[in-house]
Amino acid sequence: MDAQVLVVEDEMLVRWSLVDALNAAEGLIVFQASNGSSALDMMAKHPDIGFVVSDIHMPGKPDGLGLCQEIRSRYPLAAILLASGRGRPATLPPEVAYVDKPYDPDAIVDCVLHGSFSDPHCQDRLQHLP
Repeated sequence: MDAQVLVVEDEMLVRWSLVDALNAAEGLIVFQASNGSSALDMMAKHPDIGFVVSDIHMPGKPDGLGLCQEIRSRYPLAAILLASGRGRPATLPPEVAYVDKPYDPDAIVDCVLHGSFSDPHCQDRLQHLP
């Protein structure tokens, strides 16, 4: 079965850049949402989504951290990667990965294809721009 990925980002160009990179990879089904509320609707429609990449700072409710908590409680097996251009939050929920913006979309694709946002290989790729 193909891996399913949800990209949640309010900045259209950033979202499209990552969605395009994910769509270029074989074996991925990619969904997108522009805010936390739409993301929760998408997760309800596609509960087999296994990977979520979300901006932290988005308009509306929930923001990225709130979305992360909702996904964790409803879909505990989904791997989550949070991103921000404003710096890493003081605390992150357990087993949630983080990347600073700007990030390399290909690094995120690599992590999804390897099946994890939290393994050392992925963390190394996420923290180093090409």
